[in-house]
Amino acid sequence: MMAYLPPALLLIVVAATLHATVQDVRFRIIPNLDCLLVLLAGFGWLQAAHGFGVSQTSLLVAAIAVVLGTWAHSRKLVGGGDVKLFVATVIWLPPSVLPQYLLYGSIGSLVTSVAIRIVSYRNPGANHAVPVAVPLLLGLLAVIQRLLGG
Repeated sequence: MMAYLPPALLLIVVAATLHATVQDVRFRIIPNLDCLLVLLAGFGWLQAAHGFGVSQTSLLVAAIAVVLGTWAHSRKLVGGGDVKLFVATVIWLPPSVLPQYLLYGSIGSLVTSVAIRIVSYRNPGANHAVPVAVPLLLGLLAVIQRLLGG
């Protein structure tokens, strides 16, 4: 029974991130409950799968994300929910997957931004804010196999 706990917790993380992504795309809002589920299920997975707490590297990345995210949010460059979801994810990710998560998240962000620019060109009156949950989900999906030990 205990062997199923880590994958089930990661499934909760992916489901909450997917729900946050859908909400971000549809309404440009990331529910706090989704961020909380990602954080708690992620911590639970880390403890169940590895038996230890957060690494100093992950804490450092999360602290930098809070500072830069708060700055970017104060300048209306990103939403507060985007910052919360990012921090809720990176704080429990093992350092071995952080570079891959950030790389694929960045690529996803670039692709999402280009797609939004194309849409804005074709539909000038639409909301052109970039739904940042999309690249965060892509980054998570890119590292999920490594998290499961594959």
